[in-house]
Amino acid sequence: MKGKLAQRIPKGSGVKVLDIGTGANCIYPILGAQSYGWRFVGTDVNPSAIQSAKEIVAKNSNLTPLINVVQQKDEQAIFRGIIRKQDFYDLTMCNPPFHRDHAEAMAGTERKWNNLKGIEKRGSVELNFGGQAAELWCKGGELSFLKRMASESRQFADQVRFFSSLVAKSEHIRPLKKRLKELDATHIEVIQMAQGQKISRVLVWSYTLGL
Repeated sequence: MKGKLAQRIPKGSGVKVLDIGTGANCIYPILGAQSYGWRFVGTDVNPSAIQSAKEIVAKNSNLTPLINVVQQKDEQAIFRGIIRKQDFYDLTMCNPPFHRDHAEAMAGTERKWNNLKGIEKRGSVELNFGGQAAELWCKGGELSFLKRMASESRQFADQVRFFSSLVAKSEHIRPLKKRLKELDATHIEVIQMAQGQKISRVLVWSYTLGL
């Protein structure tokens, strides 16, 4: 991991993180709580995902003091209705939906199967490379979702130190950085992560951190 933000990772419950779209398995809060002792609020618009995540946390006594799962009841909102006036978060994180609709998501699934040479295709593609609708696609796809997130983040500039999100498509970085500059973000950084041939990127921005 490279970049100005790639420094020693702080540990302990003094670090508070908001996970947008935590999903049914609540995986990022679990990893963060277990690895670093961070406190998390996990949110999702899907009530079934929320119920599943709550059950996982409730059954693990080491997680219950560190993870709170809250449903986002407004499907058009990201931070609104979740971040209260008295709240402060060190970080928000998100693995956004990256397809524009169900058809595009299914086409992507088929491409993945075609790339798996020597592995027998079993069962429905929806059961293998699947996920909840809100996890995989939204109107306008990844770029639209992240532009909306960027715009809404400006309303909570004083309550969040760092906003961040995975960005699946490299061509989305330029328009997102342009939008964040229009919103007067004081720090914008792209952190590249490589695992084998797969390259991922995390977009990080802040309104309170000076360059």
